[in-house]
Amino acid sequence: MKLNLPKTKQSSSFSNTESFPNYLITSQPNITKVTATCWFIIILLIQTLLIVMIPLPALVTHLTGKTVILKAVPVDPYNLLRGYSMTLDYDISNINTLQKLPGWQQLIQQNPNWQTGMNLYVILQQQKYDSKIMPAPWKPIGVTSKRPSSLPSNQVALKGHYNHGSVNFGLDTYYIPEEQQQQINQDLFHAQQARQEKAQAIVVEIKVNPQGKAVPVSMWVGNTSNQRKTSRKYRF
Repeated sequence: MKLNLPKTKQSSSFSNTESFPNYLITSQPNITKVTATCWFIIILLIQTLLIVMIPLPALVTHLTGKTVILKAVPVDPYNLLRGYSMTLDYDISNINTLQKLPGWQQLIQQNPNWQTGMNLYVILQQQKYDSKIMPAPWKPIGVTSKRPSSLPSNQVALKGHYNHGSVNFGLDTYYIPEEQQQQINQDLFHAQQARQEKAQAIVVEIKVNPQGKAVPVSMWVGNTSNQRKTSRKYRF
C-alpha cells in the first residue's frame, strides 16, 4: 500500500541563504579590501607623523632657545648667491680663531688625533653695543670638548663638529626666496665693501637650545653705500 505523504516544502528563506563556508568564501574579497585600506591608512599616518616630528626639535629651539648673534661673511665674495642659496662663514668656524681661546690646549691633549665629526663646544658671551644699526655679535671666550653643566645667563655653549680643517655649526647655508635675491645681492655687495673698511657688515641671529644645537632666525646686512650707515634685516 502506497502512502501519499505530503511533500515537505523547503523554506524559501533557507533556499536563498548561503551556507556558512560559502559565506566565508564570498566575503573574503571584502575582508581583504578592508584590511588593505586599514594598512594604507596606518602607513599614511606614520608617514605624516614622521614629517611632523622631523622639524619639531628645530621648532622648539626656535621658540624657546636663547638668542645669540654671530659675526658672518659670505664664503665667496664673487659669487654671493648660488641659485636660491647663500653660504656664510663665521669667525668661530676658523681653527685659527679657536686656537687663541682658553681651553684649546686641553682640547688638543684630550683629542690628539682630530677626526671628521668630532664634537666641540664654543663658549660665547654677550657683548654690550651702543649702535642701533644692528646687534653686536657675541664674543667667543672659550672652547671645550664637553658641554658645560652651567653657564652665566650672558653666556652660551654652541655645539659644532670638526670638518676638514674647520668647525661646522649647521648654520652655513641659507635658501633665499626669488623675490629677495636682487635686493640681498645688492646688500651683500655693499657688505663686502664694508668688510674691506673693517666695518661690521653681516650678523646672523640664531637660537640655541640647552644642548648647544642652534637654528637660524634672521640676518642683518649692513649698508655703507651712502654717508648714513643702515642695515636691512632678512628672516630665514
